[in-house]
Amino acid sequence: MQKAGPFHLILGELRLPLDDADASQAMASRDFQFRFVYQRIPFSVTCRDADATEGALLHVTGDVGVMPFSAESVTARSGLKTVIEAANRHLGDRFAITAGRIRVAAGLPVPRPVTAVGIVSALTLFLLPVRPYLETIAVFQVPAPGRRDTPPRAPVPPDPGAAGISAEAER
Repeated sequence: MQKAGPFHLILGELRLPLDDADASQAMASRDFQFRFVYQRIPFSVTCRDADATEGALLHVTGDVGVMPFSAESVTARSGLKTVIEAANRHLGDRFAITAGRIRVAAGLPVPRPVTAVGIVSALTLFLLPVRPYLETIAVFQVPAPGRRDTPPRAPVPPDPGAAGISAEAER
């Protein structure tokens, strides 16, 4: 009987081992990029190899959406500024307004060997505290008439089935 190989996370042509049980298959010293979507927000990730002892650094950037002009909605602009300021006070400088767009970004350390578990863990630790702010920002993002660059984004409610909760158990 043939022995099953280890599990991998495949990012394009890059195969990362699931964990460090087989460090010989861990990522060699090289940079890579990938993208994902979370809460309907596109994120891009660049993994830069630091040095052999420190590990790697993930640069994560999410394009949250357009910051409305005051003429489009004074209320939305003011509310978004308040949410972004509160988020940055609580989380550090994660959110920024650049060229009329709201962005969220961070540099995340990933220990050696770089594995799928290390990458997913770092991203999870980044996204969990950011999520409530993303959901609050979504409340204020209503596209202006005639403007199509930002589709409305409602917060995504948790899926009860994903947590193993049946519809009957919720009643």
